[in-house]
Amino acid sequence: MELPKRKHPRLKEFDYSRNGYYFITINTYNNYPFLSRVGRGLAPADTKNTLLPVGKVAEEQLNRLEKQYDYVKKDKYIIMPTHIHFIIVLNGNTAGASPRPTLNK
Repeated sequence: MELPKRKHPRLKEFDYSRNGYYFITINTYNNYPFLSRVGRGLAPADTKNTLLPVGKVAEEQLNRLEKQYDYVKKDKYIIMPTHIHFIIVLNGNTAGASPRPTLNK
């Protein structure tokens, strides 16, 4: 099976080891909805997002980032059925580190 050609998601010449806020999206394989289930709440406009077991593991790993990397702070996140959106902050004095930690790391 040949995968479709995708645009490179990163900016050319951008240094992803720079301090700053980064918006990240991670999709599930084949958009399979195994992270959460969205259902109706009590009010007509109310929706409820219930994490499934894999979604709970994803949330645990997101919460662990700050403990694992002292230069990373988790800002906001949402776990949807087929993807995760989150904002992290790289903020640390990593000058002189070789190699410097990057967003990918």
